[in-house]
Amino acid sequence: PRVAELEKTWVEIEITGSFRTWIDTAVGKKLGIRAKLLDRQILDCPKPLRDILALDPKEKMERIKRVRELRGEPISYYVTFASSLLTSRLSDREIEKGPFVDSLQNVCKRKLKSMEQNVHASIADMDLAGILHVDFGFPLFFVQNIYYSEKNKPMAITQMYYRSDRYVYSAKRKL
Repeated sequence: PRVAELEKTWVEIEITGSFRTWIDTAVGKKLGIRAKLLDRQILDCPKPLRDILALDPKEKMERIKRVRELRGEPISYYVTFASSLLTSRLSDREIEKGPFVDSLQNVCKRKLKSMEQNVHASIADMDLAGILHVDFGFPLFFVQNIYYSEKNKPMAITQMYYRSDRYVYSAKRKL
């Protein structure tokens, strides 16, 4: 079946090279997908994340966990990591309102310049299976985004797990 025929059950993530298009399609703005905050915690930053985010060894990070739902069904799970100094201005309501990058730019007044993205196949472990209401071993898309400021400083990392029965990547290129 073509993606257009499955529009009511699939979220089409467009790969156009545009940061804004990717964000808008991934969060399903046109479909009415809702974000629900599951948890947020201030933690010591593990070295691998501290190295990516270029944080001082004593600086704390915030971990924000959200699930996105379409018509009450969980379809994706997001975990965002950023300096707690940066995220302290974000209310729970702001986090649920829209994409994290929009909150980062609007509330935290941090202009983003670029995003580095990696995508690969994954499967649901027991925790993800429970959150996404799928079976253990269910196929998922794993996407990691690293967001960079105008000064090319890493600002945040978001790790996303998309249900493979609800998302499709779509690329459009001129020949």
